[in-house]
Amino acid sequence: MSKMQSEFPEFYQVKLKKEDIKNSLIVFDTNYLLDILRLPVGEANKYLKALRHVKNNMYIPYHVALEFNFNKITVKTETKVALDLYKKNVMKQFQILEDEVSGLSLLKSDSMKKTFTDSMLDMTNEFKGKFSEELSLQISKSFSDKSIYEKLIKNIENSIGEKYKQDWIKNVEEEGEKRYEKNIPPGFDDSIKNEVLRTYGGLEYHEKYGDLIIWKDIIETAKKTEKSKIIFVTNDGKSNSKNDLLFKVKGQTIGPSIYLINELKKESQKDLYILNNIRFVELTDTLSAEEIIDLRNSEVINYENNNKIKFRNSFTDKYLQNLENVKSLENVKSLYLNRLREIRKERDYTEDRIKYFNSINNALVTPSEAAEERINYLRKKVKDLMFEEEKFIDKIINLENFDDKNNLGLENQDFDLY
Repeated sequence: MSKMQSEFPEFYQVKLKKEDIKNSLIVFDTNYLLDILRLPVGEANKYLKALRHVKNNMYIPYHVALEFNFNKITVKTETKVALDLYKKNVMKQFQILEDEVSGLSLLKSDSMKKTFTDSMLDMTNEFKGKFSEELSLQISKSFSDKSIYEKLIKNIENSIGEKYKQDWIKNVEEEGEKRYEKNIPPGFDDSIKNEVLRTYGGLEYHEKYGDLIIWKDIIETAKKTEKSKIIFVTNDGKSNSKNDLLFKVKGQTIGPSIYLINELKKESQKDLYILNNIRFVELTDTLSAEEIIDLRNSEVINYENNNKIKFRNSFTDKYLQNLENVKSLENVKSLYLNRLREIRKERDYTEDRIKYFNSINNALVTPSEAAEERINYLRKKVKDLMFEEEKFIDKIINLENFDDKNNLGLENQDFDLY
């Protein structure tokens, strides 16, 4: 190894190969386990199959297992609520159809109109009943396999780390306070979280130090294992606002944080790799191109539906938090905030699609012109959405200048959200 490589090994790390999966210690984050409960049955089973591939060399940090148990009911409830809402919205279309059938004005005779509409409504109601039953059946088949949870628990129950000592947690949090002040990963992006204190089994810990607790657990475990590589499977860091785990350059993820690679190497002499959930599943199984696309599409939808929309900087957060307490501006603020959330949601989704098409092109010997055109179109869309986003941020900030509804000048105010 050259002096350059020996002095700066983090920048010359050997690329991870498929065969490395079974010869490494695989550490799972909470979001991988929770995604199994969120995803449709088909995709969830692929995640479970990937777990089984590494059953003999997987590790679940104690904190990951604890957070999984705290959050699993919420995830299940969110999924049920989303499916109930979907079914409700679909069935609403029948009411629209019934209203249209009943509103036919071409027939002038009341008796003819009644005969006509009654016949059509009977057919509509009959189909409505059958459709509702089939819709419930398909939803149940796709999302309600109770064995998924049982299989998940069976696969991970013998791989959970030992319970922590309170003194150990205290030391981690004290170190975390100093690390976060200097933006040392992981977890400093969570330092703006409220001081939420959780207690369980005689232990106390602050939520904002969760990532650091997991990281310190990984380091301690890495010291004990004979494996030379540690692979951390997580979707944490996917968000553009999350920068404390991965090394990113102009929005592109290069790999794990250089600091974290260096720290693990120094403490345990082990190499660190970080894989997102989909990439891990791809590397553990032979999937068709269609299956990979389905998985990635499911992940995009899953990410969009289950992650809170974060504001792009703390400056904006400050204004929005202040506005939460301004009762007189509540209606106006609500309009602007809802539209801002919609824009950000669409922007995050569009940026995910750009990454997806880039990954396709990178895998091809000759880049696809169609994919390039799609990427350029999506980039322009992101730019337009960012412009819209800034417009609504300015609107929200301007509301700070008003302390009374009468001062808004509602008759002249521009409330056009589009």
